[in-house]
Amino acid sequence: MGLAIQNQAARIKIGAERRAGVLIAALERAQGARDGRKGLRNTLVQSGVEPMTAHRWQTMATVPEAEVKRLEVELTATEVGAEENS
Repeated sequence: MGLAIQNQAARIKIGAERRAGVLIAALERAQGARDGRKGLRNTLVQSGVEPMTAHRWQTMATVPEAEVKRLEVELTATEVGAEENS
């Protein structure tokens, strides 16, 4: 797989993880009902998402969109330079 394709896949993955972080941050923070259907922890368990992964995604979501775009432009410039040197 070429570098450009790998980087595009990474961009998509990072975007999805940032979106998941936004959604997780919006979840109810209550301990949850005794029936186990409410609360962040129960939602994560039911979804199969590890708490540390959820935390990482939420942290990624706090990075300003302008910074993400700047890094994408920088990455694209690196891709172009790498292709020219091949």
